[in-house]
Amino acid sequence: DLAETLFGQRSNLRSLHSCFSPGEPAVNRYRVGGGIARHTDKQSVTINVLLSDPDAFAGGGTTFWPEQKLSQDGGADEEASVGVSSNIVSFGDSSIALTDDGVHDSSKNDGDETIIRPLQGAALLFHGQLEHAGRPVVVGIRHTYVASFDLFNMEDS
Repeated sequence: DLAETLFGQRSNLRSLHSCFSPGEPAVNRYRVGGGIARHTDKQSVTINVLLSDPDAFAGGGTTFWPEQKLSQDGGADEEASVGVSSNIVSFGDSSIALTDDGVHDSSKNDGDETIIRPLQGAALLFHGQLEHAGRPVVVGIRHTYVASFDLFNMEDS
């Protein structure tokens, strides 16, 4: 179960306390040339919501790379099957599955990377260990809401 994997329990998540990345939740503003290099968030969950009207900018979007499974010797072995919200992106076979209500206006698969450009108000939800990058804006200004967090039991701290 995903909740148990991420947070150590599958029920009563409301009783857990949240710990956000420093400076988050936040609204990020990307001007022309603005983006974020390939990274992981080091948190259990990341939520990213496009706030800008897609006509207010060009470029942007989020690039995702498939996870690597670790081999017995600790090195990268093979691509893991990873879902970025199970009905939106499925890595492993590098396929994209759009939802029926059209939450994405475009997505692109470039070999080992997948680019998602959601519509205004659509959320990307993914685990923070998934490598991703904010693609540069080429025209206009792009605003996104971002919150990366863990949930934990105060008694276990």
